[in-house]
Formats: sequence, C-alpha cells, structure tokens
Amino acid sequence: VDDQMKLLQYSWSDLLILDHLHQRIHNRLQDETTLPNGQKFDLLSLALLGTTQFADRFHNILTKLVDLNFDVPEYICIKFVILLNPEVRQLSDRCSVRTAQEQVRQALLEYIANVHPDDTEKYQKMMDLLPELHYIADNGEKYLEVARSCISRPASQTSVRRVEKPCGDGECEVQNTILSSSTTLPRPLWLPTPQLLLWVSPPRQVVPP
Repeated sequence: VDDQMKLLQYSWSDLLILDHLHQRIHNRLQDETTLPNGQKFDLLSLALLGTTQFADRFHNILTKLVDLNFDVPEYICIKFVILLNPEVRQLSDRCSVRTAQEQVRQALLEYIANVHPDDTEKYQKMMDLLPELHYIADNGEKYLEVARSCISRPASQTSVRRVEKPCGDGECEVQNTILSSSTTLPRPLWLPTPQLLLWVSPPRQVVPP
C-alpha cells in the first residue's frame, strides 16, 4: 500500500493530463463546459493545472496522438506505464514495480503488433510523447505549490506572478514568484475557491535521495 501511494503521488498530474487527452480523443470533450447554474467551467485549464501557457504543447501532443490513431487499449497501457515508474524514490519493492511496468510495455508492444502490424514505429512514437506530457504536469504541480503557499498568507500581502523562463535549448519553464504587494492573490479561472485548490492537488512530499 505504501508503494502504491508513492507511485500515485508521483504520477497523479501526468495521469490527469493523459485522461483529459483520452476524453478529448474518444469522448469529444471540449475546452469548457457549462454547469447547470450557467457558470462556465474551463476544462482545459483544469487539465493543465492552471498553466494555460502550455496549451500549445498540450494540443501538439493531442494532434500527434490523433495522427497515431491512439485507441482505448493503448490509453490503458500508457496509463499503467506512467503509474508503474520504478524510478520513484524510496519504493519498498522496486523490483516488482519494474517487472510490472515491463509486462505492461510488452503487452502494449504485442497489441500494436497484432492490431496495427503496418505501423512499426507507433510504440516508440507514443513513448516519445511521455517526457513532454510530464514536463507540462511537473510545471503545473510547481504552480499549484506556489499558489498553495500564497493561500496560507493574507490575501492583501501576496500575489503570484507567472512567467516563462527561456532555457538554453529553446524551451521554457514556468517560474512562479511570490510577490509582496497590496493586490489580492489571482486565482486560476478554474478554481472557484482557494479550498478547491487544496482538494485538487495532493501536497508534494519532499523525499530525500
């Protein structure tokens, strides 16, 4: 049970984005939905954990999955490949987790070979999308952690500035800076209350190497 919680703690944001991709491809989920009271709910912002500046990256992954004819059995396998990550720190039974992930990968390979025999590169193309998906998820978690820390402070004393920091390879990453100011904390549009933010994301646990 302890290992299960560690695996889920590490992968929940990746799984959230993957599930949103799945719902878009197979169930025609839209960017937003309207609640019975008429309020519009931004589903894309929810999937991106408030980091809407990564919407283009998200849609790029979505387009590639559509081009690959990403189906439901593949979605299920990818979901477990992400969850069963043997690189998570302080696992009690790392060997079993690694074996389970290898079995899922093998099952996915066999499925693609049987159902899509002409697409010999499909498996690797899907695997190549996982680092990009994790990049979006990781930046979303960082943003939520900063927002969480701001919620615990008086709203009149804190605000969050979200900027993209250029990196050497042309990529960019989110920097969330806590600022002291007289303005109130800006909330992502998809968070009706600060309390919901605490419910959406489990707190990160600092695990020593």
